[in-house]
Amino acid sequence: EGEEVPHHSFCIVKQAWPHFDHALQEEATQLLQGLLKRFPDFLENDVASLPQIDSIPMLAELGKIISAKKKALSVPRQIKAMISRCRDESAVVVRQALLDMKQFLLDHQNIIHENSISQQPYDEISALYRALLDASVRFKETDSLIVQMCADCIGVLGCVDTS
Repeated sequence: EGEEVPHHSFCIVKQAWPHFDHALQEEATQLLQGLLKRFPDFLENDVASLPQIDSIPMLAELGKIISAKKKALSVPRQIKAMISRCRDESAVVVRQALLDMKQFLLDHQNIIHENSISQQPYDEISALYRALLDASVRFKETDSLIVQMCADCIGVLGCVDTS
């Protein structure tokens, strides 16, 4: 349960940030910094499960630390983390995962497409398709935005190679 606290909190703060007044933004910043101090292993072991926050000026410094640690991870490791985030029961977490995933897929499109035609394609790609389709089905009745975002990510991934 403790492992879920940081990434859930980061997702909630990121999605609600535009609605926070300045005082609440300061409190949220302190909360996120405090979580990473309280769960230092999380930043080292599970950084890939955190959403991108460097676009928020007040969180830019914290976002740079997270982004740098994520960039050091392999593409398959980052994909595994996104799969895990897509399987979360919280629509807030899944929505944020899909936002981050679409940008990740666009940024790494060449690597992913080159890998898909290689001798040893990443197993994580087929698992990613499965996670996206599962999320679409799981949220089809309750969150049409998630369904659309899943379709967008599948569109970026491209067609499935049947071989």
